[in-house]
Formats: sequence, structure tokens, C-alpha cells
Amino acid sequence: MAKVAKKVIIDLPGLGRVDSINNSGSFQPGGTKRNPVTTDTGAVHYDEETLPSKVSFKLPNLPGYLEGVRDLAGINVNVQDDNGQAWIMTGAFTVQPSELQNGEISVELQGSPAESI
Repeated sequence: MAKVAKKVIIDLPGLGRVDSINNSGSFQPGGTKRNPVTTDTGAVHYDEETLPSKVSFKLPNLPGYLEGVRDLAGINVNVQDDNGQAWIMTGAFTVQPSELQNGEISVELQGSPAESI
């Protein structure tokens, strides 16, 4: 049987591999979204839009973490699962300043569609 990946592992510039709280991470690699377009004759076509990559996770409130993640912009983020599949998000930025609550720091980053590496 194959092992099913459950963890999202994140490397951030200036912090390196961050210790995210177990199973708190989610990753959406982005890419092309297709929207249906129906004509008067009933034919269905589509248009396309590019969606950003997105990673969100929670960190324990360790020294330097909140300062390191609260206002990131223009960075490359390495996202990996615990089976070794890796992706790179380029031009990533924090969507809003990170929040500290109950000893956990919430982080959400978006960037260009991720590329598998």
C-alpha cells in the first residue's frame, strides 16, 4: 500500500522550514479556471481565467515567527507534502497581516500559479 500524504511542509525566505501545526496546512496550486459560456443556439463554450496559488497554515508562536511572516511580499515559497511532491510559488505575498490567537499564528499566502519541481 502507498502512504497517503497528509502534511504540508513550507520553506520561507528568512525563516527556512517553518514548523507548522499538525495538519493545519492547505495548498491550492492555482492554474486555469474554465467558465461555461452558453450561446443563443445552446452551444456551450468556455472562457478562461488564471487563478493564483494559495497556501494557508498555522504556526506555533515561536520566537521570530510573527515578525517573519506578518508582512511578506515578492517571495518564492517552497511547498512540499510528506511524500516529497514539491511545488514552488513565485511572487508570493501575505493576503493580510498574520493573526496571533491562542498561541497560533495564522498565515495565508498567494502567488503566481505554482510549478511542480
